[in-house]
Amino acid sequence: MGMNQNAAGLFQPGTDLAGSVYQLLTGTGISPGRGSEAEESARLKEFEASVKAQDILRRADADADALRTDREARRGTQNAAWGASGLAMSGSKELLRQSARIKDGQDEEDLRAEGAEAARDALNQGRAAGNLTRINGSVPISGAANTQGSILSSGSKIYKYGRWS
Repeated sequence: MGMNQNAAGLFQPGTDLAGSVYQLLTGTGISPGRGSEAEESARLKEFEASVKAQDILRRADADADALRTDREARRGTQNAAWGASGLAMSGSKELLRQSARIKDGQDEEDLRAEGAEAARDALNQGRAAGNLTRINGSVPISGAANTQGSILSSGSKIYKYGRWS
């Protein structure tokens, strides 16, 4: 009922060859050296993007702090001039000063928000570059027979970047 070990040993190289040919034709066999190399490169791109995002956030904070310092110095000069004039600080003039203070705070927060958005964009670009490196870094075992990547990554090439064009 069982198979002879010698017969199984004779079939093994043939099945291994058939599996290798199938992987070669379908592009499913990935070289371990290239895959790990692509993964390392992708992680490096993502790390560089995170460093860039941190730098963008630091720069945005520094710009916002500089803006606040500049505006507070200007307000201090105006307050000193107002106090030296001897006029009362009330009514519409006081409301204008308060609205200017609020606007200055909003400008500072706008700088921080723009920095956060730019940092998020840098992170997204880094992730996209890393993922693209992972996809394109997957090379078939033969190394040259099928270097087009996966079916999903080459889908736009099949339809020439659009199905109805």
